[in-house]
Amino acid sequence: MAEAAVEERLLAADELDLITDLMAETAVEEKLTAVKELDLITDLMVEAAVEEKGKAAAGGEEEGGEEKPCAMVRMPDKFITIILSLKGEPVPSAEYLASLSPEELEEELATIKRGDELEELQAEVREGLRKDGYYLVEESYLTEAAAVRDMVKEAWAKMDWSGLTFGEWDPECVTYR
Repeated sequence: MAEAAVEERLLAADELDLITDLMAETAVEEKLTAVKELDLITDLMVEAAVEEKGKAAAGGEEEGGEEKPCAMVRMPDKFITIILSLKGEPVPSAEYLASLSPEELEEELATIKRGDELEELQAEVREGLRKDGYYLVEESYLTEAAAVRDMVKEAWAKMDWSGLTFGEWDPECVTYR
């Protein structure tokens, strides 16, 4: 039964992957500006959440100087599906990297590192699914994720979307593989 659930989750991840590919193919240049702004805002909010976590961890020690053990909980299926469907950026060629300025090269290398970290996380999640049928995370992970989600919702609500025009869905524009 656990094997069927794992297969179901992996199939859902593949379906979400296909949907993500289709959405990316139909993206419009006007939307990229809004996405870049959101990406910047999200990065800043994640940094703030990580900073708050560090402050909380510093204060989360017991009197003996030992850290309190964190409770482990199952990662929600939605999170697993999203993590498994994410794709990293393709690794650029050596010629392209050689053509970049030092600042651009540093940014590109950071992107490559994030892609490697994503692949490692995906491998851990898949291994947990194969082994146990679920993936465990610290309880604080879910709390932090909820806080970041709330911050992103607030940022989205504050953004001015009046300059964007979204077209109608045209199923004939989609190519199925």
